[in-house]
Amino acid sequence: RPARPRLHLQDAAGVRQPRAQSGEPGPGPLPQPEAAAAVPIRPGDPLLDDIAYGDLPGQRFDLWLPRNAAPPCPTVFCLALEPDAAAPPADLLKKCLESGIAVGVLHGRDGGDGPAYFKDVELGLRFLRKNGHAHGVRADRMALFGQGAVAEQVLYGALLPLGEEGQPGGIRCAALLDAPACDGTEQAPDPDTCLADAYPKADSLLAASHGAPVIALLHSGQNTGDSLMQALRRKSLEVFLNNAAENEGIPHLVRQAVLFFKEQLDPSAGTETPATPDKKEQP
Repeated sequence: RPARPRLHLQDAAGVRQPRAQSGEPGPGPLPQPEAAAAVPIRPGDPLLDDIAYGDLPGQRFDLWLPRNAAPPCPTVFCLALEPDAAAPPADLLKKCLESGIAVGVLHGRDGGDGPAYFKDVELGLRFLRKNGHAHGVRADRMALFGQGAVAEQVLYGALLPLGEEGQPGGIRCAALLDAPACDGTEQAPDPDTCLADAYPKADSLLAASHGAPVIALLHSGQNTGDSLMQALRRKSLEVFLNNAAENEGIPHLVRQAVLFFKEQLDPSAGTETPATPDKKEQP
């Protein structure tokens, strides 16, 4: 498997724990922020890496925890399922950590494909919903982020009924950066069928009766994302669209994503697990 891309952050700091190996005990107690600030790690290294969420090679996630907040923390999970998937934007990691929000990267199985990656997303999120607290993740305050073609896996993960009795649980919001248009183009899509055609796995979950998290669509091109926004709104989802101006580009959209996550995840909230929210309830 090719080496995964690493993030480079001059400001990252914390304590590196031994990576969990198959058959060995997982990482020990998480460091408190005072201890974490005392020993810098190499830029780009996660606090916890290669944590197994499944039995297959590659079914792992990496996790960065903020220095200024005691775990468990609200967490944004970036989906990087392909071996050569781009690392999440460095500014997203840096600004989330500064805001008291942890950042994770969920990897897919070695040699996987589209159908397999959907299974990986579900397996990984169910693992985090059950075991996230032990790794410093607030399982009731998670968000998803993805760029480009991984958009359907992000939507699918956001819509999964992770709570009890088929109710939503854990995923508060999701942000899609430059997601493909609903029908592959922006030319007069049929609003009643384009979501099923372009995002069939996600569309299949929208027929369920459970609620859905808030979705942010972030696009670096003008007048893009409209078809996907309209299709999701027709399914009664709460959706926001942000198109960057020509002189703004990706950095502007990353800042908007961080503001969105801060509003929806509310890092200042207490650590007790709240009642399952509906899609319109603010955390």
